[in-house]
Amino acid sequence: FRHTFTVADPGRYASLALYLKRDDGAVVYLNGAEIVRDNIAEGPVTYTQPSVVNIPNADEAKTWVYELPASALTTGMNVMAVEVHQSSASNDDGSFAAELMGLPNSPEIAVFAGTTTTAGTERVSGGSAQIFGSVFVGSSSPAQTVTIRNSGVGSLIGLAISVAGAAPGDFAVSPLGTATLAGNTTATFTVTFAPTAVGSRTASVRIVSSDADEGVFTLNVSGTGIVASDMDGDGLRDAWELQYWGTIAGHGAADDFDRDGVPELLELAFDLNPTVPDAQLQPAVVVEGGYLTITLTKHPGAAYEVQSAGTLLTGQPTSFSAATTTVLLDNGTTLKVRDNTLIGTPPSRFLRVEVTAAP
Repeated sequence: FRHTFTVADPGRYASLALYLKRDDGAVVYLNGAEIVRDNIAEGPVTYTQPSVVNIPNADEAKTWVYELPASALTTGMNVMAVEVHQSSASNDDGSFAAELMGLPNSPEIAVFAGTTTTAGTERVSGGSAQIFGSVFVGSSSPAQTVTIRNSGVGSLIGLAISVAGAAPGDFAVSPLGTATLAGNTTATFTVTFAPTAVGSRTASVRIVSSDADEGVFTLNVSGTGIVASDMDGDGLRDAWELQYWGTIAGHGAADDFDRDGVPELLELAFDLNPTVPDAQLQPAVVVEGGYLTITLTKHPGAAYEVQSAGTLLTGQPTSFSAATTTVLLDNGTTLKVRDNTLIGTPPSRFLRVEVTAAP
């Protein structure tokens, strides 16, 4: 394997870091000089020479890191070459990857999407946005991790993170946990998207540091706010159907897929799993201050009305009605209602929840 690259000024690097993955052995050359020998015996090397040992499967993907002098570089064109050796002629598998990184004399910020710091995940300040996809208004996306690495030698100080741009309130960042990064060390933070409005939402995560030429690193982020919908008109929120079945087809509000006696609309309203029998997890009616009381957690796609009664018969003066209840709490997430009649009042008291689809 051979790769050429150009270095304008080798003097700006304090040292080099070689990240090497090999199965089974390797010899690495830089500008014709051997710089690393891994799992290869001392002495002259021929192309037929086996590695010292066979690398077990568990270690084949392991990356080894070597620190090398920057003096191995030359101004202008440089060539890195790698010989990979198998443990025997009958060995039928092999793998190899290498990355040579210059460690600057000064601190140098590098930002990566995710927890790895490979070249393929490195972000460019002010470059294309990190995408969060479509998220329902009023809910949050899974957190995405961002990794900051000081690829230089001196300490990167004054680290601080903020959010600016068109919709900064829709993107939340977690604390970085440090304001200083020593050379060749990393720190991570997360970004979460919680849209407050429908449509495209964008912002910029600003990372301030002591980097000489990137004192403010800008990580653009974007997502789309969407509203809950019921495209097939079956009375069930599409996103809820997709969560459990992967399709919006074949289900209705009155169906009972898991046959636990709870129809799908109630499963949605009470945040139950429609594919697993779990009727016992429905909201419980309790007694508070002598009155039947129920507390409900609201969920998108359902509208709730609590009713009380003194009989289970219909068409009677004491049949089920919301007019015989008192709403104690009703906000965006919670509904708490009690009966207006003390328990123990003849003949009996009943409480029920009527749910209608509101996708």
